[in-house]
Amino acid sequence: MNHISAVTTSAPSSLTATANLASLIEHYIGLQVAGAAAVFLLAVVEHGDGGVSPQTQEQSGRLISELYRLQRYTAGQFDFAAVARRQGVALLREGDIDLATAERAVDQVLKILACVVKSRLS
Repeated sequence: MNHISAVTTSAPSSLTATANLASLIEHYIGLQVAGAAAVFLLAVVEHGDGGVSPQTQEQSGRLISELYRLQRYTAGQFDFAAVARRQGVALLREGDIDLATAERAVDQVLKILACVVKSRLS
């Protein structure tokens, strides 16, 4: 008599799926913040070299716009600024940006985002 053992897999619970989704969203927020911070740092360099290029301005606008959309999408779910700061700084650090520079750049991005939010609410 052959016994075949069945391997059962269960679908992830909704709690696990929700936690995974939240983690992915937080990571995506971090990617956008780190990208915006990197573009901000590029703009600082370009400004010192005579002016910020139209490409850098456009890229900065797109990233801030995406952050605005993400902040609205996640409103009430978690502290957006804290997640953005933690994830953004961590990703910049992975790219060998020193801690002080990463923190200053992320703070500037969040200040710009706050200005956009304020202007849209007016």
